[in-house]
Amino acid sequence: MAWLKRLRKVVQKETGPQARFHPPVSPVEDKLARALTKARVNHERQVKIQLGQASQEAGVEYYTLDFLVEGKLVVEVDSWSHKHLKREWDTKRDAILRNLGYAVMHLPNERVVKEPNRCAREIKRRLLKLK
Repeated sequence: MAWLKRLRKVVQKETGPQARFHPPVSPVEDKLARALTKARVNHERQVKIQLGQASQEAGVEYYTLDFLVEGKLVVEVDSWSHKHLKREWDTKRDAILRNLGYAVMHLPNERVVKEPNRCAREIKRRLLKLK
């Protein structure tokens, strides 16, 4: 959690105290979005999920998800930082999302870049298991 506080401080220094940190949409996510569209998988990008009562545990009011697929599967495209710096954050976040009724799936950036269509097929298979 300390890394997130440091990042927020940097953003606030650059943009003012009322600014909130929102990660930019990455070109890797664009690639996965195109593959999901091609595979005819219904998805939304950069979806804000209000946490309600879970917000006290999380320490934030909402999460911004990379993808919400068919309203039930959260797909996160993880950069190198998720392997090292954000592991604890991801674990807590995933637990809260699962408690809210969502399934969670993480895909590493490298896989999405190399095999976006294969990742889309994997997401489709995961959706079939959820039905």
